[in-house]
Amino acid sequence: MQRLLPILALAFLICLSVEREANATALTGNNVQAEGDSRQELSLCLKLFIAGVPYRQLGPDNVCAVGADLYWRRGLIFAHGGDDDMALADFDRALRLDPKCTRAYFDRGQVWIRRCEHDRAIADFSEAVRLKPDYLDAYHDRGVVWERKGEYDKAIADYNRMLQIDPQNAGALAGRGIAWEFKREHDKAIADLTQALRLNFHRPNIDSVYNMLGNAWMAKGDYDKAIANYDQAVRFNPKQIATYRNRGDVWLIKGEFDKAIADYERILGIDPKYIAAYIGRGSCRQMKCEYDKAIADFDRAIQIDPKSASAYNNRAIVWIWKKDYNKALADAERAVSLDPKTAKNFYIRGLAFVRKGMYDKGIADYDQAVRLDPNNAEVYYQRGLAWQGQEQHDKAIADYDQALRLNPKYAEANYARGLVWWLQKEYDKALADYDQALLLNPKYAEAYYGRGLVWWQRKECDKALTDYNQALQFNPHDAVAYHARGLAWKQKGDNEKAIDDFDQALQLDPKLVDAYVSRGFSRHYKGENGKALADCNQVLAIKPDNAEAHNLRGMVFEADGTFDKAITDYSEAIRLAPNVAAAHNNLAWLLATCRDGKFRDGKKAVENASKACQITGEKDWSFMDTLAAAYAENGDFEKAKRWQIKAIEMAPDGKDKQEMRGRLELYKQGKPYHEVPKKP
Repeated sequence: MQRLLPILALAFLICLSVEREANATALTGNNVQAEGDSRQELSLCLKLFIAGVPYRQLGPDNVCAVGADLYWRRGLIFAHGGDDDMALADFDRALRLDPKCTRAYFDRGQVWIRRCEHDRAIADFSEAVRLKPDYLDAYHDRGVVWERKGEYDKAIADYNRMLQIDPQNAGALAGRGIAWEFKREHDKAIADLTQALRLNFHRPNIDSVYNMLGNAWMAKGDYDKAIANYDQAVRFNPKQIATYRNRGDVWLIKGEFDKAIADYERILGIDPKYIAAYIGRGSCRQMKCEYDKAIADFDRAIQIDPKSASAYNNRAIVWIWKKDYNKALADAERAVSLDPKTAKNFYIRGLAFVRKGMYDKGIADYDQAVRLDPNNAEVYYQRGLAWQGQEQHDKAIADYDQALRLNPKYAEANYARGLVWWLQKEYDKALADYDQALLLNPKYAEAYYGRGLVWWQRKECDKALTDYNQALQFNPHDAVAYHARGLAWKQKGDNEKAIDDFDQALQLDPKLVDAYVSRGFSRHYKGENGKALADCNQVLAIKPDNAEAHNLRGMVFEADGTFDKAITDYSEAIRLAPNVAAAHNNLAWLLATCRDGKFRDGKKAVENASKACQITGEKDWSFMDTLAAAYAENGDFEKAKRWQIKAIEMAPDGKDKQEMRGRLELYKQGKPYHEVPKKP
């Protein structure tokens, strides 16, 4: 055998030389084609000799089959070496010699896959299975190509055919599971992929099976199982970028931002220009309130790819969080111009418009986002907030309804809808929504706050205080919740505790004007009019058009006997908020009952008291009491008696009702009621 090796090597070299010369000759023209054919035959004879096949013993068909086999084998060598052109040439020669060479069709299909020429690959695999109907690998790889073309049903059909031939074929189960996952049939994907792994799936791409299984669990919201599968994928292939990205995304969803950042940085260690890793890390840094670092990541992504709509989109979100809405809008505009077919780009631009107070444009963008992706609950939720900002409550509720149909576990949508029900005085519906939000998220501070508002509105102060306490337990830095709890204490008549809560609210947010107003009322009721006046002035320094502060300051001036200033402030409150009944009522009471006659005006008192009753639908007995006093001052004692009787019938028993009975006696005597001058 040792002596034969040099001879075989020499023969092989001669074979290659003859074949190359034959190829060259064949290309020179038809007039020398015959010479080229003879040289090809000589090359084949030498190959058969090397293979140990006696050429003369073979008939023409067998010669072709053996020759096809040799070309196919050499094509494999070229294919494995990465020389696709030479591989394709040999597979072509093999098929010219033997059109039934299934292996050549299959391996040529593999080369077409590598070249992303999917239709040619499918044609070759189809011919392979036509010639050999039980050719499992051909069905499998055709299924893979169908998946790459997005034709998942055809891929599943190929995997089903494999399983008909071999019901325990792990490769078929894995392939079908991946196709199910692409179709978002997550339960079916999990069943097939899990079974494939139980059958000891051993293909080189086992990491892809674990990765897809992780994706299925992530889609179902079982993030721990998703991470467990991604961990396995990393164990089998520690350089697979897709797995690190998916695992990083799950860590991000779970709020494990440092773990997510670690995965994104592993990606950047493999590929420093992988844009999605910068975007993922930037999103984590945004959630950690590291806004400048987040922007730096998105800047880097844009530097690598100036046409990355996602990078602009995410940077816009950071600008929104930083309340730099002009920059947010500029980035969102750029994202839309780069990719006008992605719903998220319009959604983010809508957010920027709404934050700038441009509700119409924001809603128009949300509309477009819905057209592009009608199944995104978050877009409906945000559009609902925009409608709410425009006080179009019915449209807001319709959007919250749709958000909850798409995602029944959307606690934020329950909370937002509950707030609209509260504004519409639909308190039972509001309570139902807040209860559901808290069932979904027992630590949802805002939902406790919202439910507390309902209890407060219903004058169930103890229940309101319980909910506000819970809200502050989960969010101890919520100035609005402290203010709300203060209102509940004020409603219970405990102005000391109310003022303590208002103080805390203002310590957390010195510009919370409602807390100044509320503290001013509590101080006024305690007789601390100097401090109440200071609170009013503080509000008006921040917001000069605050009608409630003008109304309160009018009450303070009236209590101190500065009636001209009181009338000025009541009148300004009415000008700023014509449909706020309290200012009309307060002005009417002063004009009807002022102890200083020069400020009394019965006619104007009747006008303002009537307006207060009209605004409240004649449901407030104290406003009716004022209207009775106004009619009495205007000399119409019949109407004064009639309205006073209505007020007495509606009022609860107590000191106020007793005082109203005393005024009724005056009206029966034809006398108006006037406040008693203060003793010096």
